[in-house]
Amino acid sequence: MKKIKIVSVLILASLALTGCKPDPRPSDSASNSDKKTVVKEEKKAKKVTNDSDKKESLSEVSKKEQEEAKRIKDRQLIKKLKAEKEARQREKPKDKQESKVEESGNVKKTKEIKGEEKEKSKRIGGKKDLPKKKNQDPKAPAEKVEKAEKEKVVAQDKKKRKKIEKEAKEANTIQQQLKNEKERVWFIGYTKDKASINADNIIEQVMISKNGKIKVYDTAGTGSTLKKLENKTADELVSELEKSNKAQFERSKDLMVNDLTNQIKELKEEQEENQLENGETELNQAEIKELENIVDYLSKEKEYQTVDWQKPEITVELNKSGKIVRNEEILFTDYNQLSSIPEDYDEKGQLKPEAIQKTGLISFNDTLLNEKLSDKLYSGYLTIDDLSDEEAEEFYYIITETTSDSKEFELDSKKADGVTVIDAIER
Repeated sequence: MKKIKIVSVLILASLALTGCKPDPRPSDSASNSDKKTVVKEEKKAKKVTNDSDKKESLSEVSKKEQEEAKRIKDRQLIKKLKAEKEARQREKPKDKQESKVEESGNVKKTKEIKGEEKEKSKRIGGKKDLPKKKNQDPKAPAEKVEKAEKEKVVAQDKKKRKKIEKEAKEANTIQQQLKNEKERVWFIGYTKDKASINADNIIEQVMISKNGKIKVYDTAGTGSTLKKLENKTADELVSELEKSNKAQFERSKDLMVNDLTNQIKELKEEQEENQLENGETELNQAEIKELENIVDYLSKEKEYQTVDWQKPEITVELNKSGKIVRNEEILFTDYNQLSSIPEDYDEKGQLKPEAIQKTGLISFNDTLLNEKLSDKLYSGYLTIDDLSDEEAEEFYYIITETTSDSKEFELDSKKADGVTVIDAIER
């Protein structure tokens, strides 16, 4: 009986280990008491199996943890080896090429330069260079580039100044003076001769120049002298002369309208006489109509135009040799000019564009430099007439305030931009 129990237990244990389920049916030869014993043994066998499964599961978890720990250790080792390699590379001398960025304007150019040892070795014919100085400033290359840029700018400025000085020496004519960026006031006056130019001379016109353009104002009828005008600024002169020019324009227009009205009246009276004598009614009708249109235009439409900047025309008349200036003249357009000639107007009474002629400001053939006419120095251009002082009626000049270091003013003796050379004449 004991042998049977032992065999049953061994069988159940072997079945549990192999994963097979035992046959629940007992042997025919077993008794009821044996059945109970078998059940107990089965429970023990199940317990043994569960404990074995748990041990196996724990063993698998432990194995995974060991593998993960090994991988972490391997990564740390790799990271350490990489850090040591980078440290060794940093300790090596810099033989590799370095990159240097140069900026020109808004465009950056990258230029690679060789290491310091290779550059020095090349300069001395391939020989090894001396050791690098311990206290060498790392900013030295940047400072060298900055110094080179400054030297370049200085050289360009020097070249530009030389060009300006050369142009100033080559030409200091009226044309160059008018092109000055600084606003300049010129006085146009007249007297008997050069020796009579002074601050009490009557000034007929004032010209203001800037950037190659001019404004011209009349002072006729105001009794203005150089002494009276010279201390006023350009803005003060413009404000004052605009008012006097407009008043002068209105007076001239009224006189012209009055003159034309008298002509119309005379023509009508003449027509009435012819009608009474000969019965002719259309004798002066066309001329009367034309004059009436002009009067209507002047009275109702023609208004004063504020003086505006304009580019003058400069003409030069040479002698037969083509070298001596006989006459240089500044021409400009007066848009407030009036005409008493009926042919200068169209059928509507308006002044024709071709009737608006350029006005000669002044003609000159000599220069004046740093004459003290009041408390100030003046330079400019003047007219030397062929006539003697006794025969000459007027001696015109155009002058502007200058300083003691002003250079000699010159005449435009050759063709240039803005200067027209007219046919040479024999005198």
